Amino acid sequence: MTEPNWDMDNQWIWMKLFQDTCVKCGVMDTDTVKRIVQPWPTYVPCDTFDQRSLTFVFRPAQPR
Repeated sequence: MTEPNWDMDNQWIWMKLFQDTCVKCGVMDTDTVKRIVQPWPTYVPCDTFDQRSLTFVFRPAQPR
């Protein structure tokens, strides 16, 4: 397995683009904290370069 050579905080642009696209396409009405309460990805190691993926999961907010 090749060791990752990137920083987690460099992945922010993918989150921004995904959220902005969801709003533009009408999937979400807004990408403010009204809808996005946990914007940062979770890193899951993989064994090969080809196994890399971005997976976005939509869940209802938990009542406070």
